[in-house]
Amino acid sequence: MVLSLVLHEAAHATVSRWAGFEPQEIVVGQGPLLFTVDVLGVPMRFHFLPIGGLTVTRPRAGAPLDRRRALFPAAGVATDLALLLVLVGLAVRFHPGNFGLAPFVALGKVTPYRWQGYLGWLLILQELRFLGNLVPRNIRGAHGLRIPSDGRQVLLYLSGKEVTYRFEDGAASAPVSSQRLWRP
Repeated sequence: MVLSLVLHEAAHATVSRWAGFEPQEIVVGQGPLLFTVDVLGVPMRFHFLPIGGLTVTRPRAGAPLDRRRALFPAAGVATDLALLLVLVGLAVRFHPGNFGLAPFVALGKVTPYRWQGYLGWLLILQELRFLGNLVPRNIRGAHGLRIPSDGRQVLLYLSGKEVTYRFEDGAASAPVSSQRLWRP
C-alpha cells in the first residue's frame, strides 16, 4: 500500500506542472517523520503510518486559471484505478475459473498459495482507496485539516473554484479562500 500511496502522490506531482502548479512537497503517510528524499527537486517526506498522503502545490506565476487544473486531482484517481485494474488482472490470471474474492481473502486457507490471499487483501484495499478518493467529500487529515478528496477537488476545479491552502512551517492550516477562476 505504500507503493500505491507513492505512485498516487507522484502522479499528482507530475501532472501538477502541466496543470499550472509548482509542486512544493509530497507527504506520504501520517505520524512521526521517518525520512525525507528529494525527487526531481521536490522533497518527499515519509511518515510512520502509511495512511493517506498530500501533494503540496502553489499556482505557477502566469499560469492560466482554467479547468485544466482539474487534471491535478484527477491524476491521483486515475493512478488508483490503474493499480486496481492491474490487481484485478493478476487475480484473474492466477485464479482462473473461480473469481470470487473469498478464495483470495482466505490468506492461504482455501488456496494452496498464501500469496493469493495477500493479493486478495491488496485488491480490496486498493478498491477502497480508489473509491475513497473518487467520492466527493472532505477528508480529515493530520493537524485536524479538512482536505477535499480528489473527487471533490475535480468538481471544484470544473465548477471554476480555486482550492487554496496555506502552509506554515510544514504544517497545513485551514483553506484560505475559494474564489471563482472564470465566468461560466
